[in-house]
Amino acid sequence: HVLCFIIICDKYSNKVIGKVGLADLAGSERQAKTHTSGQKLKEGGSINKSLSALEKVINDIHNNQRQRQSSTHVNYRDSKLTRILQPFLSGKGHSLFILCVSPCASNAQETCNTMKFGQRLQGIRQFITQE
Repeated sequence: HVLCFIIICDKYSNKVIGKVGLADLAGSERQAKTHTSGQKLKEGGSINKSLSALEKVINDIHNNQRQRQSSTHVNYRDSKLTRILQPFLSGKGHSLFILCVSPCASNAQETCNTMKFGQRLQGIRQFITQE
């Protein structure tokens, strides 16, 4: 994954007036397809773990909104990725997700999973809160 954050500060007071976060998330790593081993296999496992944690957070947010329950706990602490993205997912900023899919038949399962994730993302409505 690649995460880049731009913090915009007032020139005179040095007060933070805005934040922009850009994230390029790696796709899920299938060992059977990539034939990785050693350190690369370990990195692939970490990528999959963080993507699973992100999916769980998105599902929790979606379910809370669908059931109109704002008090149900969403666990952002399962991975560094979800912890870093928490302000953008919890209503303290806007989020835009761009999902990449493959037309290749050998990637049909990954494409289907990505589309399901995108559908879940579409069901989330963010309500920006003032700090």
